[in-house]
Amino acid sequence: MSKDLTIAILCYNEENSLEQVTNSLIEEATLLKINFEILIIDDGSNLETKNKIKSILDKNSQCKLVEHKENLGLGYAYRSGFEKAEGQNLIFFPADGQFPSFQIKNFYEQIKKSDLVLGYFENQKRKNLISQFLSFTERVLYKIIIGSMPKFQGLFMIKTYILKETKLNTFGRGWGVLLELFIKVYRNKKYKILNIPNIIKEREFGKSKVNNLKTIHANILEMLKMRKNLNKDQI
Repeated sequence: MSKDLTIAILCYNEENSLEQVTNSLIEEATLLKINFEILIIDDGSNLETKNKIKSILDKNSQCKLVEHKENLGLGYAYRSGFEKAEGQNLIFFPADGQFPSFQIKNFYEQIKKSDLVLGYFENQKRKNLISQFLSFTERVLYKIIIGSMPKFQGLFMIKTYILKETKLNTFGRGWGVLLELFIKVYRNKKYKILNIPNIIKEREFGKSKVNNLKTIHANILEMLKMRKNLNKDQI
């Protein structure tokens, strides 16, 4: 039977929050009364996290594991989700619990009348001023490098047929493949994009693995390569 929704959980060393996040997502998806699956994308996590994943899989038939033998970074985690998703719609959640699971309903309602739903933060400032500064700086640099691009922060939900119709040339640890996807959908007038506000909470466990100078540097290098590819591969 075809699945209505794939929920992909991006996981790297999140043993303290993974089970709570997974259970919460299952509860919210069940309330939608749809056929869904959950992909836990393990990006080379530590043993504690792997043991937690095994326990989750043993308890929940809706959950499947996509495992990277080593840490490949966010870009390859997204690519794994794109390749393995069996649902007609796809959404990603980080395993750190920063994005409340009730937001699935909001995105699922909007994807019924669109092809891509992009979240954004509405009048919401993060307490960590360094993270806030890095995030703002990164967005400014993206706009300088790429130019006009769709508004996006946080969660998104996409019709998976778009992934079959859109060739993605960006490979790397960073956000590049995601931004290439959004830009190509944005430039292709046959697709409809909606923007809705989403909510982010402060982390309860550990530190951010993506909002740092190393990741931003990787993202900018990917953006520079992407700009050349986009100029050669106009839709």
